[in-house]
Order: sequence, then structure tokens, then C-alpha cells
Amino acid sequence: MIVFGDIETFSDCNLKEYGAYRYAADPSTGIHFMCFAADDGPVQTWRPGDPVPALHAEPHAHTFVWDNWSFDPHIYAQILVKRYGFPPIPSESQDCAERHALANAYPAKLKLRCEALNLPFRKDPEAHKAMLRLARPQKNTKRKKPDDPAKREHDLMRLLGRCMTDVESTRASYRKLPSLPPAERPLLLLDAKINRRGVRMNIPFIEAGHAFAIAERNRVNVRLSELTSGAVTSVFQRDKLLAAINARGHNLTGLTKRSVSAALAHKPEDDARELLVLRQHGAFNSAQKFKKMLAFADPDDHRVREVLRYYGAHTGRWSSIGVSVQNLPRNDAELPASLIDAVLCGDRAEVARWGNPLSVIAGLMRAVLCAAPGHRLSWCDFAAIESRVLAWLAGEEWKLAAFREYDHSGDESLHPYRQIAAQMMRKDLLAITKYERQLGKNAELAFGYGGVVGAWQRIAGDDGRSEAEIKAINRQWRDVHPHTLVFWERLMRTVRTAIRTRRAIRVNPAPAPSIVAAFDGATLTIELPSGRMIPYPGARLIPNKVIEGGDPDVEYLDNSKGGWRYKRAWYGVIVENVVSGTARDLLAAALLRADARGWDIVSHCHDEITIELPDDSAVTDQDVLACMLEVPPWAAGLPLGGKVHSGKVYFEGPATAEPPAPEQTLTTISDDTAIVVTKGPGAEVGRALDAFVTEATVLPNTKEVEQGATELFLEHLDSNTAPLTDWCRCR
Repeated sequence: MIVFGDIETFSDCNLKEYGAYRYAADPSTGIHFMCFAADDGPVQTWRPGDPVPALHAEPHAHTFVWDNWSFDPHIYAQILVKRYGFPPIPSESQDCAERHALANAYPAKLKLRCEALNLPFRKDPEAHKAMLRLARPQKNTKRKKPDDPAKREHDLMRLLGRCMTDVESTRASYRKLPSLPPAERPLLLLDAKINRRGVRMNIPFIEAGHAFAIAERNRVNVRLSELTSGAVTSVFQRDKLLAAINARGHNLTGLTKRSVSAALAHKPEDDARELLVLRQHGAFNSAQKFKKMLAFADPDDHRVREVLRYYGAHTGRWSSIGVSVQNLPRNDAELPASLIDAVLCGDRAEVARWGNPLSVIAGLMRAVLCAAPGHRLSWCDFAAIESRVLAWLAGEEWKLAAFREYDHSGDESLHPYRQIAAQMMRKDLLAITKYERQLGKNAELAFGYGGVVGAWQRIAGDDGRSEAEIKAINRQWRDVHPHTLVFWERLMRTVRTAIRTRRAIRVNPAPAPSIVAAFDGATLTIELPSGRMIPYPGARLIPNKVIEGGDPDVEYLDNSKGGWRYKRAWYGVIVENVVSGTARDLLAAALLRADARGWDIVSHCHDEITIELPDDSAVTDQDVLACMLEVPPWAAGLPLGGKVHSGKVYFEGPATAEPPAPEQTLTTISDDTAIVVTKGPGAEVGRALDAFVTEATVLPNTKEVEQGATELFLEHLDSNTAPLTDWCRCR
């Protein structure tokens, strides 16, 4: 029997500010009522004081479905079990309608999901207002007049109606959408286990970092106020700051990183330059991040829980909710661990030796995670996972060989990014410099999904390159990736043909990795090598946005950013989705293996898993790495590589170091404070490119034009006689 439920609560605790776990555990949190329905039965109501319902007295006999099991199960466990004698419900007997919706690419929000599924249930706006009035009772000292009992009872009736409707909506949406594939159910349960275990926060560092960031931002704000005679008092007052800068002879329309950097490159007058630098150096939200971490952390064990969202992205990857533990910046600047102590001591002078203090704080952000007392963290990541997956799917054998050679030898001179740069620049591998290696990395990250100028600028930032220079780099990258270009075209052609013909079509001929596109008239699905599907609801073909008369693009209904609207998917989007989804499945398989070994997983991100081990554990870093790099049967032939780190604090960097001495200029904020403006190595990389930038020619056209080519394509799907490259060039 399936029991659908919803719980309405009240509390003095702010749910958004403190998160679901702390909200449920707060002593002020209570329950108005719980509504539930078994199978097709009527919706029933339980109120505090009522006996435990018969359905809940036998939790192992039923499956309990909530719309959001990051919330309701915690309320159930913390309040219904502890205060009202309900028996606990094991995770294995629970399910989540919201997670089912996300796995099918439908909206997470119940209201929007019902609209998307054409279900008749709609939220009552007046009931929502009643919920807000009842959810956070005001303190008596803040009330201007006593509660009106009649009004409160009216609000409760509206709220009860809302709760009953939510149960019916949850039931209807859960039944209408396909169930999770059997292989995903263990992963969903593991996700609940990891979220409820939580990861420990380094509270001393977070508190010190919070105070440090506030003090540093206040320095910037004071100087802004001085320069503008009080017109601008905060670096985040965008419109006022923009007006102040433009009043000094500029015509900026925004204050993005790129626009500020471009304005500074033109060497503006002193006042305008200082305003721009202040914006550049003060526009970090570290203080707000630290504040939220402190709020979400359990005051007893300092852990944050329920911050990883299963299927947070369309491709199946997890995202962060509440506190972001997934996108903590890497220590690319190789800041030493000694700076963590400098922050703890409030030693601004030492931090400032490494650059803008707020930027340095951001570079140390990974130190917010730590191990529990008597434990250590061990974290392991896949190296260049998307680059490897794309090469594997496309059959780019030279690159796969480069990865295998590097993984076997560990020789940094053989790093694939270095080999990419060597091929692009027609230079000997051993002659590639550090900065030229970075060129190979940037090109790999920027161009793998069909991007050109915009993609390069997102990866490399504003490095002074002209569009012609970036296109030249792009041409060189494409020249050494012929099979990748073929894969782009073949994948997109397969998707279009599947939509036109409503057939299931394999993208790659055997024995290459299996990818299958299918369309049932309503939803396009792409089956990944693991067997998992990426769905595209409402998929349809639309005219090419770039080339008039060119091959059509695909459009589908997208649930990102809490919405439900059509999104265009050109070939770069589809390729990225397939690669990202495959990388996700590799991580998911590693999560299950690590859990099967009995290791406590406390966090993970797109390509990395973090486990917490007792100090006396016999598990070594190499054990963790071996587990991570075990290749699933469906990924045979894919070379996996990675690195493992361990320690009390989640931070990678040398113990101590001295800051580099790049070219610098100083901008004064006050008598005792200066901002260091550092020029990057772009010029040196630029000189390395001179050899082939002058040879730039028109980029190859990677967009095919279909004119009745569907039948020809279908004829060649299973052909092993015609080379794939020859077929793709026949147009």
C-alpha cells in the first residue's frame, strides 16, 4: 500500500535561513496537522492529540510518499516520533514525488508540476497567505492587538484545505510520471543516507572568515563613500556605483567582471580607476556565504545536512541547496595552508601579501569543511573527466592514448593538456611551457561542446584576445579533433531523425559506446551508455536560429531555475548533456561502491567524493583512489585517472610558501590599506600563439544542411562499410 502525506508546521525558526534539518529540530517547531491518503482512498487528517493512525502504526508494511523528503521526513522523525509516539519509518519505506519529477525533467514545485502535467489541482493564493500567517507566529511583544480566534480558525481551515489538496496533487503527479529505473532506487536511498549524515563545518575558520570578510568589505565601502561624497556606501549598490563611474567620463552599462576589467584596461583617470578597482576587489559575497554556513550548521555536531539535491540538474547531476558544498573553488593559485592560520588570527597583512584579501579568502573557501574529532577526510576526484568521456564517446583515439600514457607514467610532461597544446601549436611536447599547457586546458574546456568566442571568454576570462585570435585557437583545436566534430554532427542528426521518425536510433555503430535517441511523440529520450535516460519533455524541431534554411534545432520544456519554459538545444547543448550525464553515472557508480565498502560518504560534487574515516582506520588513500577509478562494465575502454588527498581540513595546498612576484600596481584605499592589482600571464601565452594566429583561416563549417537526408541517414545507421567520416561529409 502507498501512503501519500503532507505535514503543515509552525515555528519561530526561519526555514530558509536555517534549513530543513535545523528547522525540524528546533524546540519551537510544531505541527498544525498531517494529511494522508492510502492508495485511492480519501484524504484523512491527524491532529496533535489524536491517536497514531493505523497506517502509520505499521511503517514497514507500506510505502510512504512525500513531496519533498528533505523536509517532511525530518518533521516526522523529530516531532511525530519523538513527541507523539509514532514509530519511525525506515528510508527504504519512503519515496519522494519531487525527486521522481526531477528525474523525469519536470518541475520540482508541486504547483508548477501540476500545471505542466495538466492536472486539475491549483494552489489557493488565500490559503498560501494563511499558511504564512500561521507558519511563523509573531512574538507577543510585536503584536499590536490580540489574535482574533475566529480569523485564526478561518486560516486553519484554509490551511487544512491546502494540505489536503497537496496530498491529492502529490498522488496524482507521482502516478502520472514514470517510476525511477530500478538502478536509480539504491542511489536515491544512498542520497538520503549521505544527506542525513551531513558534513562537518570548520566553525572556527568560518567565524574568522566571516569577521575578516566583513571588515575587508567595510574598508572598501568606507573608501567608496569618501570618493563619492556619501553617494555610494556599498560595493553592491550597483546602480549608484555605475552612475558615479559614468559621471567620470565612462559609458558602462554594467559592472560585470568582464566590463570592469575592460574599462580598467583603457587606463581611466585616477578616481574612475579607483572606483572600478574597488568594485573589482570588493564584489565578493564571502560574508554572506559564511553567514549561511553558520546558520545551517547543527549547533551540537557542526554538521550541515540536506544540502545535496538529487537530480538537481537536467543531466542527473546533483546540485547544492541552502549551503553550497559543491562549487567551493579550487586552490588554483596554490595558496599555502598557512593562510588558514592567518585568517584564524586575523592577520590581514599576511593575507594581503597574496593579493586582494577577499580574493584570497575565496581561494581558501574549501577549508570550511573538516573532519569530526578523531577522524580524517579523504577525497578523490576524476581527472579531466569530461574531456575523457567526450574522447571515449567520439572515438578520439589519440587523446585516449594520451590519457592512458599519462595515467600509467604520472609524468607531468605527458599531461594531455600539454599534448593538446603541442598538437595545436605544432611544437615538440617537451618544449611546451606552463602557460602553453594552460592554453591547451582552456581550449579543451572551451571548445569541447562546439563553443568558440563566448565559450573561450567564459573559461579564460578577459585575457585581451581578439575574436580573430580566439577563432584561430578554435580552428587549431578542431583540426586535431576530427572524430569529435563527426560525433557532434552524428549525435544531433540522430536526435533530429528520431523526432521525425519516432524511432529509437543508435548514435554510434557497435562496438563504440551505445547512445540511443528515441521519441514517443511527447518526450525525447537519450539513453546513455549506462542505460539511464535523459528526458526532454515536449521536444520538437524548430528553425535553425543561426543559419537560415539550415538544419533545425531542438526545443524542449526546461525545468531549470524553478521554471517551465521552452529552451533551444543546439548540438553543443545535446553533446554537453550526454557527456555530463555519462560523467554523472560514473560518479554515481563510485558512490555506490564506496558505500558498499562501509565508508562514510559525507559529501560529493560533480567529479569528486569525500569520505570521513576514523584516524585509526586501515583504509588508505590508495584504497579510496582504487575504488574511485574502478571502471563499470558499461564503460569498458574508458581510461579513468584521478588524484586523492586527505587531511583534517578539506584543503589542498602547500603547508607554507612565499607569494609570487608578478608585475603589480598599487591602488590606495586609505592611509593604511592598499589593493594590489596583479597582471596575469596572458601576454606570455599570447606570444606563444603568434606562430599560428597569423595563419588563421575561415573556420570549418560544422553545421550540416539537411535536404531530405533522413532516409540516407537511416540506410547507413548499421553500415560497417562506409567510414563514419565519409558519411558525415556527404552533404
